[in-house]
Amino acid sequence: MQHKLKYNLFYSVLIVVVCITIALLIHGNKASYKSIDSKHNGVIDPRFVIFLLTSYVGLWSGLAVLVFRIIKVIKCHSFINVFLSVFNVFLGISGILVYSGNEAAIPFLHMFIYNLAIGIILFFDIFFLNILFDRTE
Repeated sequence: MQHKLKYNLFYSVLIVVVCITIALLIHGNKASYKSIDSKHNGVIDPRFVIFLLTSYVGLWSGLAVLVFRIIKVIKCHSFINVFLSVFNVFLGISGILVYSGNEAAIPFLHMFIYNLAIGIILFFDIFFLNILFDRTE
């Protein structure tokens, strides 16, 4: 079972890193992620919209996987569980980095803290709950 977990974890990180690299190559550092600001004359940056939609997709799919884990529809080391935990942790960390670089307002940070929390909860379920409760799946 540990081999499958390492395999799923490796490919999840690889997929997320490749997607982030492609996104950075396409968009570069053209503008900030501030949605509506007096400095930008009310213009909404398309990267902000994409980042926001990605956050919602990650958040709601992470919550769905968490519910499916609770009712035991999805196994602990399944790829979707591992991928969404990695995806949400990367989204949360990237939201914090964008905010810390003064590129976003505080509500932006609040949205991505939820992604980080869901990712950490899923990681906790994958790595620690099986050890604590000696569950074999």
